[in-house]
Amino acid sequence: MNKTSIFYPVALSGLLVFSPVSMLADNGDITFTKTTGKGVAQQFGSKKAETYDVAVLLTGKTIQGKTIKSVTVPFKSKANISNVKVWLSKKLTLATVDGRKTNVPDILTKDVTLDQDTVTVTLETPYTIDADSVYIGYTFESKAADNNSKQPVLLTSDTATDAFYIHSSRTYRTWLDYSSSGTLAIKAVLGGASADEAEAGDIGSLQGAVGQPTATTLTLTNHGYHGVQSFDYKYEVGSVSGSKHVDLAEAMPAIYGATAQVEITLPEVATKGQYPVSVTIDKVNGTANTKVPNSTGNLTVYSILPKHRAVVEEYTGTWCGWCPRGLVGLEVMNRLYPDDFIGLSYHNGDAMETMTSSKFPSVIDGYPAGWIDRAYETDAYQGWSSSGFGIDKAWLYACNDFSPAAISAEARMSADGGFVTASATTQFVEAASQAGYKIEFVLLSDSLTGTGESWDQSNYYAKGKAGGAETFPEPEFKTFYDGNSTVKGLYFPDVVIATTRTRGDDYALPADIPADQPIEATYTFDLSTAVNTSGTSLIQKRNCLRVVALLVNGKEKIVNAAKAAVNIDDYRAGIQSAKADTTLTGPATYYDLSGRRADGHAHPGITIAKDAEGHTVKTFKK
Repeated sequence: MNKTSIFYPVALSGLLVFSPVSMLADNGDITFTKTTGKGVAQQFGSKKAETYDVAVLLTGKTIQGKTIKSVTVPFKSKANISNVKVWLSKKLTLATVDGRKTNVPDILTKDVTLDQDTVTVTLETPYTIDADSVYIGYTFESKAADNNSKQPVLLTSDTATDAFYIHSSRTYRTWLDYSSSGTLAIKAVLGGASADEAEAGDIGSLQGAVGQPTATTLTLTNHGYHGVQSFDYKYEVGSVSGSKHVDLAEAMPAIYGATAQVEITLPEVATKGQYPVSVTIDKVNGTANTKVPNSTGNLTVYSILPKHRAVVEEYTGTWCGWCPRGLVGLEVMNRLYPDDFIGLSYHNGDAMETMTSSKFPSVIDGYPAGWIDRAYETDAYQGWSSSGFGIDKAWLYACNDFSPAAISAEARMSADGGFVTASATTQFVEAASQAGYKIEFVLLSDSLTGTGESWDQSNYYAKGKAGGAETFPEPEFKTFYDGNSTVKGLYFPDVVIATTRTRGDDYALPADIPADQPIEATYTFDLSTAVNTSGTSLIQKRNCLRVVALLVNGKEKIVNAAKAAVNIDDYRAGIQSAKADTTLTGPATYYDLSGRRADGHAHPGITIAKDAEGHTVKTFKK
């Protein structure tokens, strides 16, 4: 007999949630819940005495004909909770009863005797589902007399759609989808399920490149009481068809509606164009999957597929005590994604301020602040999460946006060290007309540092006041949670020291842009004008300068970007020509211009001598 799973209530962080327990069964029953057993338990409520109505939505292409046999509702404590009702409804509807907006389920309502903290209501006659969705919910009154009844709704931190709807008599006066706040800890037992059944979500619109396979992420949803350990799928892309087998690295649990993101690969296409796509889950766990329809979409094949590098713009100041998290966010992202991450740090009210806040590319309501591609507001450390490191997820989400063009960048310093010439090459995959595209060049400096109050970073994380290594596990945060209320001697990353946008020198692309044709843009920065708003130069180390080329559309959204370190070979050569002195006092280590260590003395050509601390002290030409 095959194994399946049911859910039993267990305590997690002092709350009650559901955890899968394996047992032998082949009776057609399957658990439905939006929780996974992996989320953190949470409590939710208005802290007022009122009546709550809460629900989740059961939906799917194959739920018609299945039955709902029982519903289990958990509370942290039954104390101060009364008038509990479990109900099913096709719609969430409110009607005025005795002068009060009241939930009116249209399928059934069962009164519940709450003699323990968790209650299971078994339907004498299981309800047969006759539509493609049904709400499963419960209603109760809370006196809000203790901590548990002030926030009486039990949730988990799982992220799911249609996972938490709420209405209440005093606070949430209409039905609201609060799924972003958590997932309702409720479960139901469904009857009539197959042992091995799953469906794939709609494919949607895909983009690919000529002659290359197209990878896409398939949302797989379990319907079977064996869960999913493997599946086979058939595909059609235009006139090309085939099939593949996939073994899951982690089996999907036997929960109705459990989902997993699975990457599949579609075959290469030899010619540009648009092609219909169809994917069918043919087998689940080696068993025919006959009840689930195929998933469809379309694939647009281009000559190249642009790589979208999303841009995080961070707004900060050394006077801002919460702003260290933005600095850490940029440092961590540069460590995790050194080739593709692009961060721009705009300073305000300190020694690195190069423009007033009125000239920022986005509207800032307070500090710290951040935007991705000037389209998604975010936090440069937390991203869209309420706590912890999350900017990576927000950035990766933005990187998935399709970019209309590929872009590359280069930058070179003049021999006298006074100028940096930046260049960018774009290639659009489709022709564009009157789109208003432009290139903005940004000059950055890494490792900017200085002394004095304007360089000293205010730090509200000092001495672990806002959390230590458990809260902020990234090593880059240690400087702050172990540090003082003011941190001195920092090296600031990704600092914007000049941009063509504020100078009115953005490069406008042609009004009519051809497909598959390179378009080049250039701009030369005069480094003598790379100063802060007090007129002080921000050129400290020329080998720490970088250029970012931003491709901006007519709506001022960044649609792609590229970065390049400034090549300073001409400058190095210029220095050595001016200082062809071959005398050196003190110990030194010798390198050629490629950075390779020489064998203890100057060689013919150009040699760089560095002192014991790694500083360049002489250049030689022989």
